[in-house]
Amino acid sequence: MKRAVVPSNGPKPVGPYTPGIAAGDFLYVSGQGARLPNGDIPADFDTQVRNTLANVRSIVEAGGMSMADIVYGQFYLADMKNYPRLERLWKEVFPQGGPAVATLGVARMPTETPTEFNAVVAKGAKSPHADVREAGGRLYFGGVSGATPAAAMENLAKRAKAVGIDLGHFAFLNAYCSNGTTLAQLNEVYAPFFDAGNAPARASMLVDSLPPGTNVTLTGVAVRDLNPGLVERIAVFQVGIFDALAHPPLQQFTVEQVADRLRRGQREILVPEAARDVAIIRLRQQGANVARRVGERA
Repeated sequence: MKRAVVPSNGPKPVGPYTPGIAAGDFLYVSGQGARLPNGDIPADFDTQVRNTLANVRSIVEAGGMSMADIVYGQFYLADMKNYPRLERLWKEVFPQGGPAVATLGVARMPTETPTEFNAVVAKGAKSPHADVREAGGRLYFGGVSGATPAAAMENLAKRAKAVGIDLGHFAFLNAYCSNGTTLAQLNEVYAPFFDAGNAPARASMLVDSLPPGTNVTLTGVAVRDLNPGLVERIAVFQVGIFDALAHPPLQQFTVEQVADRLRRGQREILVPEAARDVAIIRLRQQGANVARRVGERA
């Protein structure tokens, strides 16, 4: 069931959007800026941040939830020099750490607001990691950053492993690049981290700035359990040169590539259920010791 959430005490929308949409156990909050209900924007940064979060709070509470229920979001800053101050103010509202979040530098936003925050809210969320929230079978990953695309991807793989999944569980990723890092550079590093046909949906953006020391930030949503009936897990216990039928046509993996995947914690190959038996035969023909986990569906 879907319903609109419109607080009585917040600023009016400045475009054709609804402040909040409740859908099942989730509430989706549109980006809220620093405006007061009368439309004015305070001059000092601290008040701008507090107003931004207060505007989000009005929607969250109108939807019957609390700020502690926020699981995921993006915070936009017009001037990244204010990032240290944002961290301090963030802790006022989220003393326990808060949602999985990324901070992004965007030079200009609607109504000239210098700050904006959008959020996904869900009751009863868990915190399997300091920067990961879990609700409704989904895992929300906050800003996973690196000075290079390779560092960011390695950090994402490590964080996924820390919560008991691998990169094959991601349904969606946002990739933000800044400070001269190009999307072509990101893509060159990104592709080998995913099996053919199993890369997540993705949005890629060049932003004006990211927090200090960061040139690439990744955020995303993963699923704990992959859709039953669509795929089976095939565990590879001994590595050789083999064909992995991840998605027709066959993709060739070298020993080095497989070793790379093992280092990143990807110890299993995902194949379409219809191709499972063929994949096992091909893997065994190429010298891999393969076993299907009987009775286990991904």
